[in-house]
Amino acid sequence: MIKNNFTNVLGLILLLPLTNCGGSGSSTASSGCNPCIIYVSATTSTANLSGVSGADSICQNDANKPSSVGTAKALIVDGTNRVACTSANCSGGTSEHTDWVLQPSVAYTRSDSTYIATTTSAGIFSFNIPNPIYAPATNIWTGLSTDFTTAGDCTNWTNSAAVVDGEMGESDLADVSAIQIGTSFCHLTRALYCVEQ
Repeated sequence: MIKNNFTNVLGLILLLPLTNCGGSGSSTASSGCNPCIIYVSATTSTANLSGVSGADSICQNDANKPSSVGTAKALIVDGTNRVACTSANCSGGTSEHTDWVLQPSVAYTRSDSTYIATTTSAGIFSFNIPNPIYAPATNIWTGLSTDFTTAGDCTNWTNSAAVVDGEMGESDLADVSAIQIGTSFCHLTRALYCVEQ
């Protein structure tokens, strides 16, 4: 009888979903949160971020990182180490991703719980989104084109020369300008979108 009860309880535990809604900061291999938080870094930097991993380090150690967020990565691409889409708006689905930071079909909010949008099944936003990612207006390094393919990335986010360009978005806009409003000289300082994992 005791053995049967233990087996039933163990079976029930194994069937429970492993999710984190931001409370403990733990995560699973796919998406550890739903909704997940996106915040804008307090840190601004030239485009010499020491690559994608350096951008992730800024997000992970940033003063704006909520205490409920365990792991955060930068919403930034370089076409090699981090890729959102290789075709316009990921027509091939999530197989186009390389270390991409948005999960498919997940709701994203600001740190204050304001709903931003829910991603598509391809793990990107379909613009226009319900609410901007952040206000007031802040210029953000992204490396993205308006269709989530990789554009300019200041030499894989390792270059801060005034003669090189990188793509940026603007945080207070709900259209594609949120990820790509134009180019910026790489020696200028910009913030990052940081995404809970």
